[in-house]
Amino acid sequence: MQIKEEVEKIAQFAKSKKATDVKILNIESLSSVASYFVLATVTSTTQAKGVANYVEDEISKLGIEPIRKDVKHYAEWVVLDYGDILVHVMTDEARIFYNLDKLWDKGDNSINY
Repeated sequence: MQIKEEVEKIAQFAKSKKATDVKILNIESLSSVASYFVLATVTSTTQAKGVANYVEDEISKLGIEPIRKDVKHYAEWVVLDYGDILVHVMTDEARIFYNLDKLWDKGDNSINY
């Protein structure tokens, strides 16, 4: 599976668990850390953990395992690290506060889901 297909699957999995404002940012030209960010907003820390776990479970069925999983600030922000893809599942408050959309908006492409 191509990286672009993986990113789109991850976005679809997050959306299917009622994450909102799901966005794919291509940051390849801006960072050596990753090629893509997937950003997803949730309404609670419980939903953040649920969406992240669902994404992790579903993408692992495709043979893709995270390098690392990090839960920040009592699950207001969960990060799944797939190497070239970083998945950020954040409560609305965390997404507004950290404003990753604006920090990385100079990327080549962004796709809203």
